[in-house]
Amino acid sequence: AQAPKAETGVLVDVYGAKAVLANANQENAPTRKTVETATRRGNTSLMLIKGTNIPCVLKTKIDSTYQGFTVCQVSKDVYSSNGKTLLIERGSSVFGEQNIQIKHGQARVYVIWQKIETPKGVSVNVDSPATGQLGEMGVEARVNNHFGKRFGGAIMLSLIQDTISNASTHLQKKQSENQTTIDNTSSTMQDMATKALENSINIPPTAIVHQGTLINILVNRDMDFTSVYGVERVY
Repeated sequence: AQAPKAETGVLVDVYGAKAVLANANQENAPTRKTVETATRRGNTSLMLIKGTNIPCVLKTKIDSTYQGFTVCQVSKDVYSSNGKTLLIERGSSVFGEQNIQIKHGQARVYVIWQKIETPKGVSVNVDSPATGQLGEMGVEARVNNHFGKRFGGAIMLSLIQDTISNASTHLQKKQSENQTTIDNTSSTMQDMATKALENSINIPPTAIVHQGTLINILVNRDMDFTSVYGVERVY
């Protein structure tokens, strides 16, 4: 037996009415927008909020040849989000890690700063990226594309090959044995040039950032200092 049209307008079997009706409701349900709930921050006198810039000066030279650790020193006092409490003193050390290599066409080194240690012995994880003076990701670097290493060997072998080819042209009227020897040498040099280019063309560029470079640390999470500091009312 069949029932009249259900509430959704779908003709359903009476024995399976509940299941089919539920599926119809799910398919025809309007798309719901996620509603974000506002929350109140903790004590803003003891908090750095996401998006805060921490100025820092590199203490170590960055070389993208190998992955490694790097250190910078905070160059300016950093206050809480409401500007009332000094949380990170000038001279605090920040420890980070640089990426291994850059690709051709890139001119920035990417660094993730992991931990801040203040002169007072306070340590806090920051896990935030290094940025330029205008907030752009990465640190501007001086790049060596190793043009000589990448193409020098192949160019030199090509020049030698051209010399042999010219010699072959001038000796075409000589004995066939000599011509065969020159042709074989020319072919060998061509193979060597091709292999040299294949081995060197993919040498990655090297990016250098010298110590003393001023950078920024863009805080990507709220940082709460209530576990190490307290605020007292001064009368």
